[in-house]
Amino acid sequence: MRLTAPGARAGSPPLFHPIRGVFAEEGHAAEGTWAPNAAPVGPTRAVAPTPDYYMLEQRRSDAVLQRGLVGAVDLAAVASRRLHKHEGVSDAHVTVQEQLLHHRGGNDEPILLMAQSLGAVSDYLDHLAATPPDSVMTAADGTEQRIWACRNLAMIAEALRLADPHLLVADGHHRLEAALRFHRSRDNDGSGPASRILAVAVDSSRFPPTLSAIHRTVPDIDIEQAVRTASRFARVRRLPPRLEPPQPGHLVLCGEGQVWEVSQICRSLAESRLRELPRQWHDLDAALATHVLIPELCAAQSVERPFSYTHALPSPTSRGRLGVVLPRPTLTQIWQCAESGVALPRKSTSFTPKPMPGQISYLFEHERFEHGAREVASSAKEQFGWGQHRGRSEAEARRAAQ
Repeated sequence: MRLTAPGARAGSPPLFHPIRGVFAEEGHAAEGTWAPNAAPVGPTRAVAPTPDYYMLEQRRSDAVLQRGLVGAVDLAAVASRRLHKHEGVSDAHVTVQEQLLHHRGGNDEPILLMAQSLGAVSDYLDHLAATPPDSVMTAADGTEQRIWACRNLAMIAEALRLADPHLLVADGHHRLEAALRFHRSRDNDGSGPASRILAVAVDSSRFPPTLSAIHRTVPDIDIEQAVRTASRFARVRRLPPRLEPPQPGHLVLCGEGQVWEVSQICRSLAESRLRELPRQWHDLDAALATHVLIPELCAAQSVERPFSYTHALPSPTSRGRLGVVLPRPTLTQIWQCAESGVALPRKSTSFTPKPMPGQISYLFEHERFEHGAREVASSAKEQFGWGQHRGRSEAEARRAAQ
């Protein structure tokens, strides 16, 4: 299902741009090779000599999990409604990501984007996958992430122009918001390298993502009292102790060896709890769990401690902590909310697989842009101090950011 009419719009600016990829040296990004003809830019990195698009592929045991196009997406696409966010963000997390962006001098992990079609680009990537990759990184679980330089700028640019894809942010909302803030505060003419962010765009018609819910756990809640409270405003039914994700329209409570299904939450209660939130949320399971069910259960037991998020299913045998299990969302539902301009509640969805960080980077100091009649070479390090701390570990960078 395509929710936005296909076809390039006259005068639409390019959305996805080539980059001078910076690659991790062998031994620093697991097993792999440097990009061809890359020049060393430090003890652990090498930069490609010219801008290019790249293909990123993940595979495990000869099964291809994901294949997408790597480049720099224009941040202006958020305002032009061609790049769609679908989840809200935490201001504290965005602040940390903005500081990390400053310390790294760019991006070393692509945000994950979904396109309903990449047109002829997908055919080209399939053809490229039959050739040897330029860089390979292997994770502890055996998953390989492979990268190819595309070496066909004109064809890919034209194919992207014809496909004119709208892109959904699947993973990386905090990094995207951090990039937007960083750009607004430091790159005022809109032409510099901070006007873009490293991304991988995946054709979801070729490689559909695995979608999962993100669940909640609530401390200090007695499950038997919680069931009695929920039964006053919803249909409650006991389930076998085997825990599975529920169907849409249903939530599950678990703990102390018990599993209960909650559905048909009182409409008037939901309307009251959600009255100041977007109308599109009123039928979303994540909103009903976070803003209706959990507050009612906490109020009944005078619990004020905040709940937590978990990607794993909560344990039905845990004590002193109530699990609230959500159903899997659908990609169509996510697209509909995103294109309406309404973000889903925080921590509603999990897209996998996600790109591994560190194998390819987009560093501001190596990018050059055409601006008016003159070429602007980034003097980021001198002007803003970008990348001063690139040699730091992740933990050191995070401590510096706080």
